[in-house]
Order: sequence, then structure tokens, then C-alpha cells
Amino acid sequence: PNPKQTHPGTKSDCSLPIHFSNETNEATTINKSKQHQTQMSAKFHLKVRLNDAGLVLPVTNPDLKVSSLFGTLASRFVDLGVKLDANDLIRGLEIEELHTDDGFILNSNDRIGEVLNSGDKIIVVPHSGWLQRNMELIAKSWLSLDQADAVDDVAKWISFGYHAHNKLYFKVGTGYQWGNKPTILSFKLFNSADLNQFKSDGKVLALEHKGEGWFVEAHFVVSNRKATHVELSVKSKSDQRPFIKRLGIKVDNVLEAVGEPQTVQTSFESYNPDLYTVPEPVKTGASYDSSVFQTPVYKTDAKAEGTVPLSITQKAKVSAEQSWANGDGFNNIFDVPLSFVNAEKEKVLITKVSSEMFVEGAWTPTETFIVDHRETSFGVGPVDHVELTLRARIHVNKPQIEKSRRAHNSLPNPLLIKFHFEDASKNKSSIVVEHQNPPLDVFTEDYRRKNAGSRKMLHYAECDDVTRDYRLFCEVILSEDESGVSVQTRPGTYNTLNPSFFRSQGFKAKAEEVEEFVLDDLSWEEHQNSTKVSLMVDLATGHPFGIKFVQKTPTATTVSACKIPKLKDDEN
Repeated sequence: PNPKQTHPGTKSDCSLPIHFSNETNEATTINKSKQHQTQMSAKFHLKVRLNDAGLVLPVTNPDLKVSSLFGTLASRFVDLGVKLDANDLIRGLEIEELHTDDGFILNSNDRIGEVLNSGDKIIVVPHSGWLQRNMELIAKSWLSLDQADAVDDVAKWISFGYHAHNKLYFKVGTGYQWGNKPTILSFKLFNSADLNQFKSDGKVLALEHKGEGWFVEAHFVVSNRKATHVELSVKSKSDQRPFIKRLGIKVDNVLEAVGEPQTVQTSFESYNPDLYTVPEPVKTGASYDSSVFQTPVYKTDAKAEGTVPLSITQKAKVSAEQSWANGDGFNNIFDVPLSFVNAEKEKVLITKVSSEMFVEGAWTPTETFIVDHRETSFGVGPVDHVELTLRARIHVNKPQIEKSRRAHNSLPNPLLIKFHFEDASKNKSSIVVEHQNPPLDVFTEDYRRKNAGSRKMLHYAECDDVTRDYRLFCEVILSEDESGVSVQTRPGTYNTLNPSFFRSQGFKAKAEEVEEFVLDDLSWEEHQNSTKVSLMVDLATGHPFGIKFVQKTPTATTVSACKIPKLKDDEN
């Protein structure tokens, strides 16, 4: 252009700066670039595979970043009907990475045309695959918060720690964190560079996940633009407020945890057991006398009287046994070892054996057997002896819970048993033996205290079923680390209750306005015996302060309670 030529509407002034137009050159460059891109896009395509599906993806602009392919690929594979992992189905297909078919990861910030050639084969890594790989690289958990939820019975949790690639990981989930397949809601990684270049000091949000009435958060505490601490927060639906803990970190060539975790805030108001009292135990009905637990003096020296030419003597104490009960009761069996000595020169043949028991003031016939013999007849040779065990069996039409090695308590104790013998010459003799029951085999407080060992027993109560030789017991034992109590209401089963459990049940009781909240897992009823366990709850605060036991048998009732102690809490 003519330097002297002026633009319309301006004066001619040679002192003004001269501007040369570059529009023609720029237009030429843009047109050439568009032509190049058109030529490239006409040729550029990628072959992409995910699980059981593959597709060809045309790339219209290879100058775009690799990450620009993620959304398009996700949409196309979903339309294609690719087979997905359950987690990917639930959250929707999210692509985390792409790598070449020979295993090289593509940086999502690189330009497509700089790292790939048209026709290259690439593999899609969905969220589930990426998560699985990184879960396997978790080297150590530094801090974890796990909060029970009394509203939906689904725990909420977060953990963070060291990743094997020298990164910090954060993991958020629900349900049981340490199971085979926990529900992972969020997983995030940070490297040293991320933790060294914050724009400002203070608390910086690293991760959050919110649900209806609950949330999980992680913050970095930043000083001099560098992260110095990590702060985790979890609030379940039933928590009064978020539970917050903080742990120091060292951001250097190798990331490290510093010091011990510190509680910033608990999710509850402190519980003080000194503010509460529980009622004294009340027992009604029959209980076992202490004599049933004492070992008797057994008689073993009975001798037969009569005309049978044999010396018949008792060899050992009578032993008792009960068969399993059926609809009309059970059999009570009594075995008596006897010795038969023949001092004569002729064989003595016993042709008849019978037995009786002295019950309710009269001799009552019973069934008679010789143990390991088909018949009740036997012979003793001249100047010889035999030892046999005779059995008397009586039917007891009474209820039974467990078969026992004793006479049922509906029978006398001591119990007299008489055996009658008749030989081939019609001579007759009889012997009377005495059975005494061994000590009753039921749990006692002394036995349970010894069984607890070094652990402190906080509570013991019992209730007797004197018609069926049975005893109910309940106990509460403080754990050795004082972080919970073990509650047992029947042999072989127990439940450990910790502060988190007490808070969740207290929340439910307060919501339902129930001062005695029944614990179904600890309560039971069987064979007309039952134990009902309830939490005694302060509805003003939601604090459970006592465990109440109501034990019932057909012959007795015991009501007792144990005050809940101050326990060591994970939140403290």
C-alpha cells in the first residue's frame, strides 16, 4: 500500500505511525492449515478395543489432546453394547486412560498426532480396570475413618495413605471397608508436585463425596504453599456431627506420614457413666440348692441276700445315663457292675433276673438287661466267678433339654435299685444298690469368672429351670484393651459391643422414643426358656447407659442390668 494513503475518516499526517496489513498472509496460512487438517483427518483413524468390543474411530483433528477422545469413545462403546464390569455399569462408563496395544500409556495432555499414527491400535482402560490396578499398588494405609450408620445400616468411610508410585491416595466408600468387594465411590491420587504448588495457604479441598444426609471430605492443610497435613471428615446420617481426624505429612522426594493421627472433633457428645444408675437384680421362683453342686459319697459295697448259692457283690458305683427325649419323654438307664462267685463244686445256672426301683414310697418294676448279653440267664461254673453289668431302665415322661449322665430330678436322690435273681433250683436272692447323682453340670458364677481369665467381668446373672436340670446365664466382660464389652447369653455364642454400636443403637432408640431398645441378636427363646436383652437409653442425649437382661424359665425369672462403662473409642 501507499504509505501516504490514509484510511477513510482520518487526516493525512506523515507523523502518524505507518501500519502494514498482514491479513493476506494470515489468510493464506490458515487456508493451508485447514487444507492440511482436512488431508490429515481424511486419513487419520484409530483402532480401539475395550473388553469384548472393538471399533474404528476417525480423528478429525489430530492436534487435539488425547483426553479429547475419552467422551467420544465412551459414548460409542456404550452404543455398541460393550460388556462392562458391575461398577462401570453402576457409575456409567468412564475412561481413565488409553494405552497402546503393546502396553504403553498415553499421556492425556499430549496431542494425538504427536504420539499416535493413523491406524494405530489402542486399548481403553475404564474406571474399574484403573481402580483395580491402583488398589493393588496401595502400599500402606496411614489413616482411615469408618462410621457406622444407624439410619440405613451402611457404614461410610474414607482412608488415605501411601501409593507405591510415591503418591498419596484417597479412597471413599460405603459398606464393609475390609471385605472382598467393598463399594468404592471415589479414588484419587496426588504426587509430590501436586502437593508443592498450592496457590494459597489454609485448608484446600482434596476430595468430597456427598449423599443424602451424609458426606465424606478430605482437605490438605497448606502452609507456605506446601501441604503439611491431611484432614479427613466423615458424617453418617445418624452422626450428630462430622468425625474429623488430622495427620501430618512430609512432602519431599519420598512422601511420608508424620506423627500420630489427632482427633479434631468427635461425632458425639461425651458419655459419662457416673450420671446414671441401673436397678439391682430381682430373682423370683425356684433356684438350685448349693447341695446339687457337691460331690456325694458313693456307696459301692452292697451284698446280695438269699438262697442262691453264689456270692453276689457290687464292684463299683452305679452309673446313670439318659436317652434323647422324644414325644413322650425319655429312658433313664442305670448300670450296676456286679461280681458272681461260685465256691461250690457244681455249676449254678441263673434262669431269671429282674429289677425294681423305690419310687414314691413303693418298689416299681423296671426293665432289666445284662449289658452285652442277649439273654437274662447265665451260668457260673464250679469254683469260678463272672463279672457282669446289669442294667435297670425306667421311662421318665418328663421334658428334657439336654440328655445327662444322671437320674432325672423327678426320681429320688439317692435312688434305690433292687435286682432279683432265681436259679434253676428255684433259689432266690436279691441285692439293693444305691445311686447318687454327681454334681449338677451347669454353669456357675465362679466357673465363668475363672473362664474370663484376666478380663474383668462386669456382670453375671443366672436363672434356673429346676424341672429340667438346666440353667440360663448371662455375662458381660470388658475387653482387655477396654474398647468394648463381650456379652454372652447362651453357651458358645457371644457378641462384642463397641462405642460405635452403642451410638448407632442409641440413635435408633431416640428416633423411636424407646427407653428400652431390644437387641434381637442377643435375645432368644427356646424350650420354654428365654433371654431378652435391651439397651437402657437416655432419650435426652441418645446415650445407652445400661444393658438389661430378662431371663425366664418355667420355674423362675431373673431381671438384672449392667451399667455400660466408659470405653476407649476409635474417635478419641
